[in-house]
Amino acid sequence: MEAETPADLPVILADRNQLKQVFFNLISNAIEAMQPGGRLKIVSRADDDSVYLMLATPAWASGRRICRGVPAYHTTKPTDMASA
Repeated sequence: MEAETPADLPVILADRNQLKQVFFNLISNAIEAMQPGGRLKIVSRADDDSVYLMLATPAWASGRRICRGVPAYHTTKPTDMASA
């Protein structure tokens, strides 16, 4: 497994345990979908509004997509309620 994370990645307000579970599930599913000896690369980035995480394998990078992208989380709650 390889991780690519910029040093200036912002801190996010989220439930640590729920994020651990999400990451565990994503990584476990990616590993199960790979051939034996496969590699997994995790890339994170941010823009002004969001932090993004991408899990990729060499098969994905070569054009063979293992899973479809998931749209970014979006809420219609007011800003002060978004983390509630």
